[in-house]
Amino acid sequence: MMKKVLFSILVGLLTLGSALWADKEEPAFEVTLYPTTGVRFVVCSPSDGKLPSPLYALYNDKYLPIYISSRGPSERVLPSSDGHVRLYEKNPQDAENPGTPYLDIALPPQVSKGKVICIVAIAGQKAKPQYYFMREADLPVGGFYVINFSPVAIEMVVVTKAGQIPENGAMISPYRKPEDNCIVPSSPNLWSFLVRDHPGVKNLEYVLRVPASNEDEVPMPLRGSRFPLSKSMSHVTIVVKHPTNPQAFSLISFSYSSASDKRNEANAKASQGARRGAATPVLR
Repeated sequence: MMKKVLFSILVGLLTLGSALWADKEEPAFEVTLYPTTGVRFVVCSPSDGKLPSPLYALYNDKYLPIYISSRGPSERVLPSSDGHVRLYEKNPQDAENPGTPYLDIALPPQVSKGKVICIVAIAGQKAKPQYYFMREADLPVGGFYVINFSPVAIEMVVVTKAGQIPENGAMISPYRKPEDNCIVPSSPNLWSFLVRDHPGVKNLEYVLRVPASNEDEVPMPLRGSRFPLSKSMSHVTIVVKHPTNPQAFSLISFSYSSASDKRNEANAKASQGARRGAATPVLR
């Protein structure tokens, strides 16, 4: 009998102690004013094609401005429940009827969740954009990537010794329309170099060129550079045919970091403010 009483008292003390300890713990606040997953957009256009800026995307019950350019990925957009991203040229909140989206992009199922970069390829101002998707988990930060969107094979020559260019490099296949327009590590028109696989390499020295078609010709150099590598940044170079000169090529580059998007800092500040009991900032 005495053992049962002691056991009951012990259980009561442990329960009381847990409750008191829980009262002392700081509540966990995670305020996300802006999406932390979803799609970021970047324009790829050899003819300087552009999109209106800003465009507007729905998040919760607000429409947020999205700035899409060729310099780097835009803010994130969370797909709707039907797997579409709808972007409006004018803020629908300023009108009674939101009207037709400027862009209505259906995401392939494999990129409908998580963190994704969408390359918006624009061949000309009047041309309909094409969309290519890459999961950031597949092409992570800390990488150097070359995507061949041209109709011919190109060659990536990595210089291992200063001033000594190897005779042969890695061949990057010509563009073939990928399934669901998704770029994956196994894509034959993708070349990648990951910092994590080469921890001692600080700079990537390379020559990107079109190989000679016969013995009487010499390779056509497209770009030669010495690029500083970073664990927290990735660099993408896209090769396309020149829009007006059929014998030439255009190289379009952009970079992306490990931050969720340009609004990551605002999310962090909002969470800190919530922990201090401050009012939640208004979405802008």
